[in-house]
Formats: sequence, structure tokens, C-alpha cells
Amino acid sequence: MSLRALLFATFTVVFAVASSAQTGSCPKKQAKFVPERLTMHSKLPCSGTSISVGGVTLASSGAACPLLATHTMDHEIEVDSIHNTMIEVTGQSATTIYHFECDQDWLLIIPWGSSCQLARTVVGPALVRYRTIPCATVITP
Repeated sequence: MSLRALLFATFTVVFAVASSAQTGSCPKKQAKFVPERLTMHSKLPCSGTSISVGGVTLASSGAACPLLATHTMDHEIEVDSIHNTMIEVTGQSATTIYHFECDQDWLLIIPWGSSCQLARTVVGPALVRYRTIPCATVITP
């Protein structure tokens, strides 16, 4: 047997074994539900004001404002399974990011503390929605 024929036979066997293993395998994955949540990130100190006039002190307390908040809708994540199942994409779920800032409050012409205000809303990354299906199910688009 020539070297060329031996190499051809070797590659043929390797590719045949690899392709048969791919068609008969099941990824053994399932979808795990993650509930909706709102997460606050960092603190933005909104300062208060203190005024002293003739022994009388007037003060307003400051407020701690979140720098941003992330609102994550219901979605699923891919996890390992002991069953012969796989996951199928069924849609998307949105994430929203809220940015806050301190807004100065006034008492006539005197700065009188500050309050937390929503500055802007940004649509965040999309999250994938999955469902678990048996590996024997044929998926047709």
C-alpha cells in the first residue's frame, strides 16, 4: 500500500468517525429560569444644606441616590442537564438601564438640599429566551 493511499484511508476514517459522533450526540442542555430583578449600582451622594442664623440652625438632610439601576426582565440561561435534552431559542427579553442625578432644591434663593432625579433611560443588552426540548425533536425553521 502506498503512502498516499494510507494517508487517504486514515483521513477518511477520522472524518467518518467524527461526523458520526456529531450526528448521534445530544448536547444535554436545559433552560433555567431567571426571574425579573431590579439592581441598584453605586451611590451618588446628594448633599443636604445647613444654615445657621443667630443661634438657630436650619438643616435639610442629603439623600443617597443610585448612580444607575438595571432592570432585567424574566429570561432563561443555558445549564447542563442529565437528560437527553437541548435548548431552543424562543425570543428575546429586554434590559433597561436607568441613570440618576442629583437635582438641587431651592427655598426661594437659598439652596435647600437636593433630590434624586431620573436623568435618562437606556435600553440595555437583549437577553435570550429559551425552552427545553427533547433531542429527538426535529427543529424546522
